Parts: sequence; C-alpha cells; structure tokens
Amino acid sequence: KKIFLSTFLACGLVACGGGSSSGGDAINQGEKLPVQEVNNSPVASNVGITDVNGGATWAGDELVGSYTYSDAEGDVEGTTVTRWLVDGVEVATGDRYVSTKAEAGKSLIFEVTPIAVAGSITGKASVSQSFEIKRDLAFFTAGTLDRRSNIFVTDGTEAGTINLDVITNGPIGSKPVQVGDKWFFAIYDNDSFKMRLAETDGTPAGTKIFSEGPELNAPYEMTEFKGKLYFAGRDAAHGSELWVVDDTGARLFKDIDVSPNGGIPRNFTVVGDQMFFTAYLSYTGDELWVTNGDNSNDGTHLVKDFTQNNASANFGDLYSFNDKLYVVEAERLWVSDGTDAGTKQLNSELRPWRADNFITLNDHFYFTDSSISRNRSVWVSDGLTARPLHHSQKKNNHSINDLAIFNEKVYFISNNQLYEATADVAKKVELGELSVKVNGYTYLVALKDKLLFDASLADESNFELFQYDGAQVSLVKDITGDSSSSYPQQLILLNNEVLFRADDRMSGRELWKTDGSEAGTVLLKDIYRGLKGSWLNLRLGEKLDF
Repeated sequence: KKIFLSTFLACGLVACGGGSSSGGDAINQGEKLPVQEVNNSPVASNVGITDVNGGATWAGDELVGSYTYSDAEGDVEGTTVTRWLVDGVEVATGDRYVSTKAEAGKSLIFEVTPIAVAGSITGKASVSQSFEIKRDLAFFTAGTLDRRSNIFVTDGTEAGTINLDVITNGPIGSKPVQVGDKWFFAIYDNDSFKMRLAETDGTPAGTKIFSEGPELNAPYEMTEFKGKLYFAGRDAAHGSELWVVDDTGARLFKDIDVSPNGGIPRNFTVVGDQMFFTAYLSYTGDELWVTNGDNSNDGTHLVKDFTQNNASANFGDLYSFNDKLYVVEAERLWVSDGTDAGTKQLNSELRPWRADNFITLNDHFYFTDSSISRNRSVWVSDGLTARPLHHSQKKNNHSINDLAIFNEKVYFISNNQLYEATADVAKKVELGELSVKVNGYTYLVALKDKLLFDASLADESNFELFQYDGAQVSLVKDITGDSSSSYPQQLILLNNEVLFRADDRMSGRELWKTDGSEAGTVLLKDIYRGLKGSWLNLRLGEKLDF
C-alpha cells in the first residue's frame, strides 16, 4: 500500500523595514512536501520440516523444508535464502537435507529469509519448530539370566539398551528394516514353530509378532520401498510370494508363479523409484524382476530372461549405483535400467565369478569376487567398465569379506594383511612400528579420523582393539589389562561411536563401546552376570564368527 503525506504550514508576513510587505517574501501557504512511499517486507510463514520416510526425524533420513511466501504489495519472490541449522550451526542450504549419524541427539531447524525482486526486498528470517535428530538404534540378540536368547535394542547408552522381552529359540534371520518409526524383522515364533514377521518401535510394549499371515522364507528377505515393507512370505494357497506391509497390515502383493512353491522372490534392491529382485517362473527359471510399486503386470514384471529357457540364472548380489542396477550373472557384470533392452553387459576383459560386499566411493563402486573355488579378488567399476584391483593368493581359503571407506580410500583384509585401494591401484598398508596381525575375520570400521579393527600382536598374543590413523597403528585399549586377550568382535558404527563385543575376563563376552580413545572405551552393559557372558550377536543376518 502507498501512503501519501502532506503537511500544511502556517505562515505569516515577515516585517521588513517600515513594516511594509512584499509578496515575494511571503512563504507559500499550503505547500505539499514530497511524497514518501512505504513498502512492506516479504514474509515467510508456515515454515516446517517433512521427513521423506515419514514419522520422526532419524539420523540418515532425507528431510524437506517448506514455507509459504507472501508480500503485501504482491512483489514477486526472488532468491529466498534457506538454511539448515544443527545446534545453531549452518550445515546446509537449499530445501533438502540428509541428516547424518554424527548429528544424532542434536537439534535441527529449517530457517527461511524471504527475498522479493522489488520493493523492500529482504524480510525477517523465520524458523521451523526445533526437531531433535533421534539417535539411531541397533538391534542384537543376547542370552539373559535364564540363558534364553532375547532381542535387545540400543542407542549406545546404558539406559537406552533395552530388552524387548521377545524370546527366540533361533537367531533373527535378518537385520531389522526401518520403515518410518517401526522396524521389521524375522523371528522364530515359539507358538507356531515357524519363522514369522515381527515389528517394534524400540520398546517392549511396541514389539509384536505377526502370529497370523505368511511364514517367512529363508533367507528372510525384506526391504523398505516407497514407505512400505516388502518381504518374501509363504502360505498354503500361494507358496513363497511377494508380500507388502502397509497401513492395512500384511497382504499378498504379487502372486508371481502359480506353482505350489511360488515365485520365491529374493535379493530385493531399491534403485531410484524401482525395486529389483529375482523370482522364479516355471517357464523361465529364476530371473531378474522389477516393480514400481504397482502390482499390475505392467508395474511388476520380468526384466530379462538371461538363460532364454526354463533354467535359472546364477546371480550374485544386486547393487544400486547411479540410479541403475548392477549384478553379476554367469561370470558377467550387467547393468540394467529395468527394461530388457536397457539390460547390458559391462565391458570387461576379465570376468568376476560372484559379486559381494559392494561399496561406493565417489564415482566408482567396489566389490569382492568371493567364489569358493577360485582365488578371491577386489574389483572396481565406474559403471561402464570393470576390472580387478587385487587378487589374493590362490592357496588362501579365507574370504575378503569386509570393505570399508577411510580417508577417501577403500580398505580390506587379504592374505592376513591390510590393504588400501583407489580406483587405480591396491597396495598393502604399512602399519608402522607396532607389528600387528589381522585375519579374514577382522572387521574394519571408520570412526572419525581413525580406522578401527580387531587384531593381535605379531606373536598372536593380546588380541585387542587397534586403530590406524593413516600413518601408523596403535592400541586403542588393553581391555583385559594383561597379556590375555579380550577378543573384540563384530564392530558396528552407531551414533558416532563403535559398538563391539569383548571379554574383559570378569564379565564374559558383553557389549562394549568406544569413541576411539582409551578413556572412552568402556563396558556398555553387562547383560548376563558372570564369567560366561551373554554371547551377544551384533551382526544379525550375517554368518557368526564363533
């Protein structure tokens, strides 16, 4: 709105000389001052944050900031400034942000400073409601005082390490999958004597087993896709087929094959707005499929029949890279966009046998070739070509079973040696003056500016937790305090700390954590009192190393 101001000045005659007056000396009466225009600043309102995954804001979630722009004069919006602040410190600009695990437990806000293209162009900053980035959770099994195996959840604190009061006579067959504010996993139901789907919100009261519905098939495949849980379930009417959990509960999503065994879907891998998997048809065998979330034949269908007959293809792991699927089948690395015509072989002079342990660093992905009958190797690809970086000794029978990223390089264990790799070369790491020994079961976890791993001294004594800073290796902590070993194992990263199990010779194998310092390496929870320990398993769904 424009406001016009005018001021009328009282005026009089000015005496001059003998009191005579002159018209030229008079001040004009009723003269208007210049017009002053007032323009209101733009306003940002309804500033908010939406979690793409729905529900609470967890570390690692993608967040979208939103607001409403308005201007009293109708001035068009210009380049409005949007910022994300964690504990008051700017961490990003723009309207999207992916929270990090290092920010768990901190406060997040979305700030908007509206800017117009004309008039009073800059408005006041407005902020969203403050959100706490929830600490991530890890699930594990452990033996309790009655020696029964229970499911636990932890956020890395003693108070936040909770027994969910779910007893299982067998292991959890899969790592719990988060969908919104719930996690789903496969568990042996002692009442029905079958593997069943279970869910939890991280509390005992919010944990339940789906006693009705399908039995879960090994290897208990499940994944989150477009805010829903997809899993392989078996019932008497359909065999093993593709099921989904949505707001209505668990229901059959797609009856792929009408044979008694069903389509046996597995290897679920989300790639952009598609989910790939392998499934069986009686006239194609086990082949590559895809879905966009629509269970019609157009939305969920066969991608490619690799064998071109009813024999099954031989797949390794499936992997997402640059919004395309990569998979090794019959000693050939393939890339797929979800169509038959768009599924092609990569250029490679050598052929990997079976791909596992995929990991992405910058514009390349890495994987291991872990065939039992051949020497193990590490490969690299830019998505167009693929080649081996490292071959272990043919006589060596252990797997290269763990790839980790540290200092912009990929690290792995081969031939009982630590190696580092770039896209060009892999070479053995010189660990400095302290001589330690690692093996094929060693776990590698990057924590801040260190690479943590379990190892022993060269004489195979004092098996403890060590760290590598890029130049040399050092002991994190001698947990037992003497020459005996604590055997730290199953390292996992959680909320900017590393959890592991170890035996301090007083509590048995129990749950420990470290921030990378000696003082910060402590017993997190003594679950089973006594020397035997709880023998917990932190890596659910993986092959145990004891």
